[in-house]
Amino acid sequence: VRDVRGTRTIGSAALELAYIASGRSDAYVTLRLAPWDYAAGCVILDEVGAVYSNIHGERLTFLEKNSIVAGNRSVCKKILNDYIKGSGNKK
Repeated sequence: VRDVRGTRTIGSAALELAYIASGRSDAYVTLRLAPWDYAAGCVILDEVGAVYSNIHGERLTFLEKNSIVAGNRSVCKKILNDYIKGSGNKK
């Protein structure tokens, strides 16, 4: 949170993912959503070339709950490497 301009939560994963696709938001990180919460948004992200994965950087299966990271490739890479995988190395 110290490294970003602001954080927001709307309450609808599909809408949050649509905001990424439209350029209104840069990234989305959430924990333990059911596939029906994010599947439609991921279809939209596919159409615009955005990326998404679970918080381990692995492909989503859409068959179980997942914690997800979505956005453009460079933002997702930074979130995964610097804040999720590297969270023990932060000051």
